[in-house]
Amino acid sequence: VKMLEELGVTGLRSKTERKEDTWARNFDLLARYVAQHKTEPGRSEVVEGKPLGTWLASQKVKAARGDLLPERSKKLSSVITLPSVKKSAPSWTWPGANPS
Repeated sequence: VKMLEELGVTGLRSKTERKEDTWARNFDLLARYVAQHKTEPGRSEVVEGKPLGTWLASQKVKAARGDLLPERSKKLSSVITLPSVKKSAPSWTWPGANPS
């Protein structure tokens, strides 16, 4: 990318930057949707050609697993209610069991 920029090619962004931009666009779309409809989109809801309901469902799964970045969680919580983080089941074995 650096070499291309040195040659005068502009507008190149890293994969991370593109993902951040996509997340921000989806969030803005969600915020507008919730403001207009006073509810969150259903799972199959497509808004402006974007699968907004599917995107929101995946963000909720990440939030429930504790995998959603804190700043994203805070932003989403400003427009919808996120699920609580679920703790994973404890790891245990039967007393006297021999691990293989």
